[in-house]
Amino acid sequence: MNDEVLITSRREDKYIKRNVLYSNYIYEDQDERLDKYTKLTGCKKSQIIFQALVNYSAYLLEKNDSFYLKLMEKKDEL
Repeated sequence: MNDEVLITSRREDKYIKRNVLYSNYIYEDQDERLDKYTKLTGCKKSQIIFQALVNYSAYLLEKNDSFYLKLMEKKDEL
């Protein structure tokens, strides 16, 4: 787990803002695995899921950064 993901106090400088609510649906077996990870790590389910999203996003950018580059071009146009 990245240290920043574990920060729960919004007053911390390195707190990662989550400005968008997201909902997800998980299967029972996935929930059971999440329960195991929460017990092993002492983290909350939401922290584990958020870290997984961060890791997956980083993986996608590493494999194909053209989408990210297009986003940055659009941002520069604004």
